[in-house]
Amino acid sequence: TNPFVGQEVVITYKLYSRVTVAHYSIEEAPGFQGFWAEDITAEGHPSVSEAVIDGQRYNVAVIRQVVVFPQRAGRLTIEPLEVLSLVRVASPRRTGSLFDDFFSGTGFGAFQAVEHRFRSNPVQINSREVPAQNRPAGFNGAVGNFDLKTDANPLTVNVNEPVSFTLTISGTGNLKMISSPEMELSPHLEVFDPNTTDELKTGLDGMSGHRTFEYLIVPRTRGVFEIPSVRFSFFDPLSRQFVTRTSQSLTIEVAGDALPATLATPGIAQSDVLYLTSDIRFIQNHLFRLQPIGTIFFNSIWYYVLLTLPVVLFGGFILFWKRHVKLRQDIALMKNLKAQKIAKKRLKKASIYLREMKATEFYEEIFKALWGYVSDKFNIPVFKLNKDNVIEVFSHKGINPSLADQFLSTLDECEFARFAPGAPEKRLDETYQRSMEMLVNLEKNLKNG
Repeated sequence: TNPFVGQEVVITYKLYSRVTVAHYSIEEAPGFQGFWAEDITAEGHPSVSEAVIDGQRYNVAVIRQVVVFPQRAGRLTIEPLEVLSLVRVASPRRTGSLFDDFFSGTGFGAFQAVEHRFRSNPVQINSREVPAQNRPAGFNGAVGNFDLKTDANPLTVNVNEPVSFTLTISGTGNLKMISSPEMELSPHLEVFDPNTTDELKTGLDGMSGHRTFEYLIVPRTRGVFEIPSVRFSFFDPLSRQFVTRTSQSLTIEVAGDALPATLATPGIAQSDVLYLTSDIRFIQNHLFRLQPIGTIFFNSIWYYVLLTLPVVLFGGFILFWKRHVKLRQDIALMKNLKAQKIAKKRLKKASIYLREMKATEFYEEIFKALWGYVSDKFNIPVFKLNKDNVIEVFSHKGINPSLADQFLSTLDECEFARFAPGAPEKRLDETYQRSMEMLVNLEKNLKNG
């Protein structure tokens, strides 16, 4: 919580729970004002462990991890993370069939899903300025622990033949914020802007890897030239000292005579070279248009077309934007329009579990797809959904009774499968195909109705 400017800080968000969390989603991601941030959250399901706090046992899930680098000194705040969850809680038991009594404790029995919204605590970071005392002249803000390596190839060339000079900085720290070191070369060596490549990885230990700067150097006269040693300075936050790495100097031997500027230079595109000698440019070699004398653009047809076009486009944009805002404000309509799309996305995820033969996850995803479709399509909150509501809304919307029965039986099958010891691949595939066809038929029924 007391880093130096440019030093990595790992932020971990953990969800502590003593109830069953059916689903959670990040509603509002925190801002990182004053930081450069990179998300390092692991893909897939979060890792879960147990912890005892004040005598109570909690399930602890790591839901997000971020590495941040403070960009200025002073008091900085890590803003809260807002999460929306669906929690399964006990509900009053209703008298039902023997089937319902047997499976009490399922989504149709003695439990219901309740929305719960909560925020994490803010965290204060006291960022410190890198010390000014003993700061090297070439220090450009690098914080961490780094090594420096240089190489040039080839070292023996002819005039106007390119030499590739690479400078590699490797280690751990804020590598993405390191700029190319300055070099002082002979005026007879022309240096082009470097090409920067990164091979980095970011994890709980911060950022590590290497950043490479590749320079193209073109000698313009014969002789022996030196690429002087490069100095790179950084601040090590562990030892709290400045460190300077120095590379070895390299020598280039250049033979031959300078070529005329009109000749192509091996290894260099003509468009990349502005001057080959002191005052000769490459010839203009592309086609250009001629225009008859007396032809003017002002008062022509195209003049008035282009003059009125922005007004027409702006008017069309205003109409489009008003319609877009109106649609966005109608939350129920937006959910209705996106219901089928979201359901298909969940079915696609279920198909992955089908291929992997993960029956429990497969039926859970099918259940979410069908249940979520009804919730979004008919604007019924998830925690208010039950069999009676589904039957009532299907009847009100004129859904085919056989299709409604098929929908409810598929939901029952998903719930039953959670208690079954396993399901053959054929049964999983049949459930998947039936769910796909059912969503298509429901959309057709609603459109026809």
